[in-house]
Amino acid sequence: MDELKIVKLAELRSRMAGIPGKLILTFLIVAGAMCQFSMDRFKENILETIVSFFMIYGVLSYFGLLIKMTGNYLIGIIVAVVLIGVWQYNMEKMGEVWYTLIGAVICFGGPVLDVFTIIRYFILKKNLFSQMADYEDYGDEDDEVDDEAYEEYQRQQARREWQERQMQERKRSEAPSPGFFNGCKDAASIKRRYRDLCKVYHPDAGNGSSEVFNKITEEYNRLIKES
Repeated sequence: MDELKIVKLAELRSRMAGIPGKLILTFLIVAGAMCQFSMDRFKENILETIVSFFMIYGVLSYFGLLIKMTGNYLIGIIVAVVLIGVWQYNMEKMGEVWYTLIGAVICFGGPVLDVFTIIRYFILKKNLFSQMADYEDYGDEDDEVDDEAYEEYQRQQARREWQERQMQERKRSEAPSPGFFNGCKDAASIKRRYRDLCKVYHPDAGNGSSEVFNKITEEYNRLIKES
């Protein structure tokens, strides 16, 4: 499963957490201030009440956004009120188009963003659940087969590694000796010959050679181990 989608889903869920509270508060404001909790008043001005509902919801969303950005309720509310005051004060300087556009963003931006958040949440949730279902179906059908195949693969891999080690050991044991230690019959003579060869072929010596010295050391180690 895509872990990035899971994180994104949790992020969208956290954004949606404040929506029920805003809806309830908006309903109480509209029902109390405009309709006096009367169904007859609501029926008389249905369109006006619905538009007012969205506007108040948008203003609450605007205040909530600034509170979240500032990290403090009091500071967020003060900043929101100041910005609205600046918007009202510069009404003539902005012109009718910009004034109306900014007002529409303040009043209706919150509902539009919340609707998009809800839609994205349910689309992403549906995709994740479908991925989980596909994965579980595959696991239910093929778990036993996969386990047996994996165990067989491990056995074959271990067998191949063991065969490679045996082949390497056989090659080393069957490799012809370069002859640096010909005539050495015991460990002591091998060690003496090795010290003499180091004086001549060691890379730090005047005419030494790293390649030859490595061959001497390899043969020395093999002979000492055998002896």
